[in-house]
Amino acid sequence: CVRYPDCEYSLPLPRQGAISVTDGQCSEHDLPELQIVYEEADREPWELGCPICNYREYQAEQADSGSDLETVDGIGEKNAEKLKDIGVDSVTALKAAEPDRLASEVDGVGLKTIQKWQASAN
Repeated sequence: CVRYPDCEYSLPLPRQGAISVTDGQCSEHDLPELQIVYEEADREPWELGCPICNYREYQAEQADSGSDLETVDGIGEKNAEKLKDIGVDSVTALKAAEPDRLASEVDGVGLKTIQKWQASAN
């Protein structure tokens, strides 16, 4: 992390295996792609890829609606639906949207909340 040692952002990683940094690079987050290598010779490495993208995919699979918007801290099913109703149907669209417009169009959500969502969507 470029903010080390002040960075407090963390992602879950597998408990077993060794983390290996690959030559691949995530174009969205500019992070190296990872793989998990296991001690057992007969076990194939797990191509984890970008840890942020991987975790978002996992969270979207776990969410009832399957919306990747729900992977953003603070956005639940109801707020994800409100965002979809105004045409914001993905994390990418949320990051690209004008926060003032969203705050005026999403009922019950203020500008500071929108800005917080956009900041944590990275």
